[in-house]
Amino acid sequence: MKLRYFSHASFQIITNAGFRLLSDPWVYNPVSNTMWQFPECQIRKPEYTNQDALYISHSHSDHFCPDTLRHFDRNIPIVIRQYGDHDNPIRPILRQMGSTHLVELEHQQAHELAPGLKVTLYADQDTYDSALVIEADGKSVFHQNDCMLDEEDA
Repeated sequence: MKLRYFSHASFQIITNAGFRLLSDPWVYNPVSNTMWQFPECQIRKPEYTNQDALYISHSHSDHFCPDTLRHFDRNIPIVIRQYGDHDNPIRPILRQMGSTHLVELEHQQAHELAPGLKVTLYADQDTYDSALVIEADGKSVFHQNDCMLDEEDA
């Protein structure tokens, strides 16, 4: 497994089999007229959008940027948090954009995203944020984002 930093909270995981998972894609400045990437992402758009799956940790504009997401294939799997009884702030926007393959995971739910690539989502029960454990090729990566887990989950 290889880990590659793109910008802000955007990381790419590449398995030994070549599967590419990108977290929190964001390339446009500013978002919400208040946040800028620093440093700005230097990955060229064709390389940036050439992914096999995406993970969006939460709905804040520096993690969930619809302008950036418009550049990705509509059939790409997108891992998001399942909000249970709460309204999901991400799902309706992705559906409206034409996304067809949403993988909604509950707190501590694992999912085999590709052969040999397992992801497990952890949800901050007090906010809309989530974190992801990515397991592949005998290694694990914990992508925390802004997610503050309680002591037991951590």
